[in-house]
Amino acid sequence: VAIYADYGNPKGQVSVAFDALIAHFPAIAQTAFGLRVAPARVPALVEALRARFQLDNRSLADQSVLKTESKRIFSRTFAVTTALNAFTLGIAGVALLTSLLTLSNARLPQLAPLWAIGITRRRLALIELMKTLSVALITALLALPLGLLVAWCLIAVVNVKAFGWRLPFEVFPLQLLQLLGIAMLASLLAALPPILKLMRMQPAKLVKVFADER
Repeated sequence: VAIYADYGNPKGQVSVAFDALIAHFPAIAQTAFGLRVAPARVPALVEALRARFQLDNRSLADQSVLKTESKRIFSRTFAVTTALNAFTLGIAGVALLTSLLTLSNARLPQLAPLWAIGITRRRLALIELMKTLSVALITALLALPLGLLVAWCLIAVVNVKAFGWRLPFEVFPLQLLQLLGIAMLASLLAALPPILKLMRMQPAKLVKVFADER
């Protein structure tokens, strides 16, 4: 005796042995059957059943054909999901690049005095790079447990309230590490343009920024 989750069926049902069911309820209507036969015999058997009982496609189905069609639909669904993921990642990358470029311009008045006291532009760029990566790392470390908490709420609370069943909640450390690495790589790629811009900036511009701020 066991309880199992059937995510495609919202109704509660009981599975029992066929012989025991007929023995206790001999008059029960027998409306659905599953036949397991060799694959080579399926086409002939399907044609024979259709001819004998006048069955259409809604009443008689080949499981292998149904499985192939279902996998094709799932493959298309996952292809769309992958495309949406890439699109979302692209938008996030552009937003991250734009924000870092804006932040780098806003931080010029703070960097100009450091350059004026003798810190080289290369070292300033390195400091800015480490600062950006540190902020990205702290944000990612805070976002991962928050994302897990949101996922647990969706699975254990929202999904149960909406559908009456829940999916198992599992944590995959390797995928979390991979996600953390991707986030740091994206931050690095987004931080490189303003960092290179700072390294190539002419001293006259830093002097002008320093003078204007004064």
